[in-house]
Amino acid sequence: MEAGTLLAKLTERGIAVEVDGPDLVVRPGSRLTDADRAAIRSHKADLLAALKADQERTATGHLEYLGRLAQAPGGPMPTLPTMKIGAGDVTAGMMLIRICRENSVGLRLDPDGTLVVESHGRAWRALVDDLERHVDEVAQLIEAGWCPFDA
Repeated sequence: MEAGTLLAKLTERGIAVEVDGPDLVVRPGSRLTDADRAAIRSHKADLLAALKADQERTATGHLEYLGRLAQAPGGPMPTLPTMKIGAGDVTAGMMLIRICRENSVGLRLDPDGTLVVESHGRAWRALVDDLERHVDEVAQLIEAGWCPFDA
């Protein structure tokens, strides 16, 4: 069985498979059969490669989109890009928080106000670079309790 087929079968049964550094996290484990466990073990390298490639494609698509938002003729816009979606405005900081949440990359503020990225191997250099560029807005949104799934 190929990695893609195995992932599809697990997903159909409501089983999520995620990358955590060099490991796979499978939830809920209670739904796995012994055959599932054996297949996951025997295809671990292929599963990791397929999931990491999917993460990179997703991140690249999000970041290319953010890059297009942030560019104007003659160079970057002087203020954060804002676009209309439905009834509200969405900024680059909001998009970055949503990308992080969708990819299990944790964001929190330390008591001293430092933005901490808890990636567990899931953050991509380009994502971290964008977070650094928009750190003040991201920190303000987190401090205000903004949740991308409420917007």
